[in-house]
Amino acid sequence: MIEEGKVVRKEGSRVFIKPVNTSACKKCGLCPSRSGGLIEEESAILQVGDEVEIESSDTDLVRYSLLVYLVPSFAFVAGLVLGLKLIKAEWGSIAGGVIFLFLSLVFLRRRLRSVKPKIGVRKKPKGNA
Repeated sequence: MIEEGKVVRKEGSRVFIKPVNTSACKKCGLCPSRSGGLIEEESAILQVGDEVEIESSDTDLVRYSLLVYLVPSFAFVAGLVLGLKLIKAEWGSIAGGVIFLFLSLVFLRRRLRSVKPKIGVRKKPKGNA
Protein backbone atom coordinates (compact mmCIF):
# COMPACT_ATOMS: atom_id res chain seq x y z
CA MET A 1 0.00 0.00 0.00
CA ILE A 2 1.41 3.39 -0.95
CA GLU A 3 0.41 6.54 0.92
CA GLU A 4 1.67 10.11 0.77
CA GLY A 5 3.34 12.27 3.38
CA LYS A 6 5.37 15.42 3.88
CA VAL A 7 8.68 15.96 5.67
CA VAL A 8 7.93 18.36 8.53
CA ARG A 9 11.18 18.29 10.51
CA LYS A 10 14.82 17.29 10.09
CA GLU A 11 17.38 16.62 12.82
CA GLY A 12 20.75 15.67 11.38
CA SER A 13 20.13 12.74 9.06
CA ARG A 14 16.78 11.88 10.71
CA VAL A 15 13.60 13.16 9.05
CA PHE A 16 10.11 13.26 10.53
CA ILE A 17 7.25 12.64 8.09
CA LYS A 18 3.61 13.56 8.63
CA PRO A 19 1.43 11.10 6.68
CA VAL A 20 -1.53 12.47 4.75
CA ASN A 21 -4.43 10.74 6.49
CA THR A 22 -7.15 9.27 4.33
CA SER A 23 -10.52 8.03 5.54
CA ALA A 24 -9.08 4.49 5.59
CA CYS A 25 -6.28 5.62 7.95
CA LYS A 26 -8.77 6.70 10.57
CA LYS A 27 -10.31 3.21 10.66
CA CYS A 28 -7.14 1.11 10.34
CA GLY A 29 -4.87 2.36 13.10
CA LEU A 30 -1.77 0.33 12.23
CA CYS A 31 0.67 3.08 11.36
CA PRO A 32 1.98 5.87 13.61
CA SER A 33 -0.36 8.38 11.98
CA ARG A 34 -3.27 6.81 13.87
CA SER A 35 -2.60 9.14 16.78
CA GLY A 36 -1.36 12.09 14.76
CA GLY A 37 2.18 10.82 15.16
CA LEU A 38 5.14 11.27 12.87
CA ILE A 39 7.10 8.61 11.05
CA GLU A 40 10.81 8.83 11.81
CA GLU A 41 13.24 7.71 9.10
CA GLU A 42 16.94 7.94 8.31
CA SER A 43 17.60 9.97 5.14
CA ALA A 44 20.33 12.38 4.11
CA ILE A 45 18.53 13.24 0.85
CA LEU A 46 15.13 14.41 2.11
CA GLN A 47 14.59 18.02 3.20
CA VAL A 48 11.82 19.78 5.11
CA GLY A 49 8.85 20.33 2.79
CA ASP A 50 9.60 17.38 0.50
CA GLU A 51 6.61 15.28 -0.47
CA VAL A 52 7.25 11.56 -0.07
CA GLU A 53 5.63 8.23 -0.80
CA ILE A 54 5.29 5.87 2.16
CA GLU A 55 5.10 2.22 1.19
CA SER A 56 3.89 -0.37 3.68
CA SER A 57 3.73 -4.11 3.24
CA ASP A 58 0.40 -5.53 2.11
CA THR A 59 1.35 -8.72 3.94
CA ASP A 60 1.42 -6.83 7.25
CA LEU A 61 -2.02 -5.37 6.56
CA VAL A 62 -3.47 -8.82 5.88
CA ARG A 63 -1.74 -10.33 8.93
CA TYR A 64 -3.03 -7.61 11.27
CA SER A 65 -6.53 -7.80 9.79
CA LEU A 66 -6.64 -11.54 10.43
CA LEU A 67 -5.49 -11.00 14.01
CA VAL A 68 -8.07 -8.30 14.65
CA TYR A 69 -10.96 -10.44 13.36
CA LEU A 70 -9.99 -14.02 14.20
CA VAL A 71 -8.56 -13.70 17.72
CA PRO A 72 -11.71 -12.10 19.23
CA SER A 73 -13.94 -14.59 17.38
CA PHE A 74 -12.03 -17.60 18.68
CA ALA A 75 -11.83 -16.09 22.16
CA PHE A 76 -15.59 -15.53 22.22
CA VAL A 77 -16.33 -19.11 21.18
CA ALA A 78 -13.79 -20.47 23.69
CA GLY A 79 -15.43 -18.35 26.40
CA LEU A 80 -18.87 -19.67 25.47
CA VAL A 81 -17.71 -23.28 25.71
CA LEU A 82 -15.68 -22.80 28.89
CA GLY A 83 -18.46 -20.81 30.58
CA LEU A 84 -20.98 -23.54 29.79
CA LYS A 85 -18.64 -26.29 31.06
CA LEU A 86 -17.82 -24.48 34.32
CA ILE A 87 -21.20 -23.04 35.26
CA LYS A 88 -23.51 -25.43 33.37
CA ALA A 89 -26.01 -22.68 32.66
CA GLU A 90 -26.80 -20.51 29.68
CA TRP A 91 -25.91 -17.30 31.51
CA GLY A 92 -22.49 -18.78 32.34
CA SER A 93 -21.86 -19.42 28.67
CA ILE A 94 -22.80 -15.86 27.75
CA ALA A 95 -20.72 -14.40 30.59
CA GLY A 96 -17.72 -16.52 29.60
CA GLY A 97 -18.01 -15.43 25.98
CA VAL A 98 -18.24 -11.74 26.86
CA ILE A 99 -15.33 -11.94 29.31
CA PHE A 100 -13.05 -13.76 26.86
CA LEU A 101 -14.03 -11.34 24.08
CA PHE A 102 -13.18 -8.36 26.27
CA LEU A 103 -9.84 -9.88 27.34
CA SER A 104 -8.90 -10.63 23.72
CA LEU A 105 -9.64 -7.03 22.70
CA VAL A 106 -7.50 -5.69 25.56
CA PHE A 107 -4.69 -8.07 24.56
CA LEU A 108 -4.87 -7.04 20.89
CA ARG A 109 -4.96 -3.35 21.70
CA ARG A 110 -1.78 -3.61 23.76
CA ARG A 111 -0.08 -5.94 21.31
CA LEU A 112 -0.80 -3.86 18.20
CA ARG A 113 0.33 -0.63 19.87
CA SER A 114 3.81 -2.07 20.28
CA VAL A 115 4.04 -3.22 16.65
CA LYS A 116 6.06 -0.99 14.36
CA PRO A 117 5.05 -1.66 10.76
CA LYS A 118 7.79 -2.09 8.17
CA ILE A 119 7.70 0.85 5.80
CA GLY A 120 9.77 2.32 3.03
CA VAL A 121 9.99 6.04 2.25
CA ARG A 122 11.06 7.63 -1.03
CA LYS A 123 10.87 11.11 -2.46
CA LYS A 124 7.79 11.63 -4.56
CA PRO A 125 8.67 12.13 -8.24
CA LYS A 126 7.94 15.58 -9.68
CA GLY A 127 4.87 15.77 -11.89
CA ASN A 128 2.75 13.38 -9.82
CA ALA A 129 -0.18 15.21 -8.32
